[in-house]
Amino acid sequence: INYLQSCAPNAILFTNGDNDTFPLWYAQEVEGIRTDVRVVNLSLLQTDWYIRQMQRAVYDSKPVPFTVEDRKIESEKLGYAYISAQDDKPVALKEAMKFLLSDDVENKYDVGGGQVIDLFPARTLFVNVDSMKVMKNKVISVKDTARLAKRITWDLGGRSAIMKNDIMVLDLIANNNWERPIYFAVTTGDDAYVGLKKYFQLEGLAYRFVPIKQTENEEALGGRVNTTAMYKNIMENFKWGGMDKKGVNLDENCVRMCGNLRMQMSILATALVEEGKNKKAKEVLDKCLQVMPDENIAFDATIFPICATYYDIKETAKANELAQKLFTIFEGDLRIYNAQKPN
Repeated sequence: INYLQSCAPNAILFTNGDNDTFPLWYAQEVEGIRTDVRVVNLSLLQTDWYIRQMQRAVYDSKPVPFTVEDRKIESEKLGYAYISAQDDKPVALKEAMKFLLSDDVENKYDVGGGQVIDLFPARTLFVNVDSMKVMKNKVISVKDTARLAKRITWDLGGRSAIMKNDIMVLDLIANNNWERPIYFAVTTGDDAYVGLKKYFQLEGLAYRFVPIKQTENEEALGGRVNTTAMYKNIMENFKWGGMDKKGVNLDENCVRMCGNLRMQMSILATALVEEGKNKKAKEVLDKCLQVMPDENIAFDATIFPICATYYDIKETAKANELAQKLFTIFEGDLRIYNAQKPN
């Protein structure tokens, strides 16, 4: 549910695995929660039937505005495309997509035996930003207007090819024109971001794609954070599922997802401290420990930044208490590891 609650109205949310997708489908299908958000699973986006599904309206969600023709993606077509860029010269994303999707033979490579490979003409891409559309659709806050980029430029990294799901994401970026908010679940991983991560801002358990480039300092602190939106999501909109109830049993998957929650909450707290909002930072840290207590979700390395931020805001007693617990846990682990036979 918290992935959905992280999103602005009418958003498109990219997920990847079972654990960040099926619970969202349940929340929408059974509980009727945030049916305005379209959940798009990147693993399934490798298939033609799922892409066609995404192009239909569902509940309160309009069709995803993909523009690639059906005949281009059916079955194994456009399963992948090799990046054939000769240099790093930036190419307009729309032009790159036009080349990839054209019927000309120049965008194909015949490897023999009847096999033809699609080619993508650029590694470095750009999209010009319609500032008026961005402000009209409230893509960014008014206070961030000075950081609004006139052009977004990024590269696809060291990959040699892009897959069908990458192609569909790029198609959406090329044609959405900031009409609908685009988010990626924090658990999708860097490969899913097609190089766009420098233009992400954290708003909960999802990154929003925005025309603002992260600074080096923001990158070092875990990424750019929309502290206003994320604070509201954490403190008012998120559901916690009774993880603080005495004796509750959480399986390995739930505990692992809690690690994600702790990490994102620590990033928010750090960003609030950077803005001089120590009181709100403390509220977020306290909330984290309250809803995910040690007795139900054992403290681990994800608690370290929580502890460090308590020190940053001069909550020394609380920080010392956490530090002592962490030292005890890790010392116990090391004793067990060192007691094992080498083999």
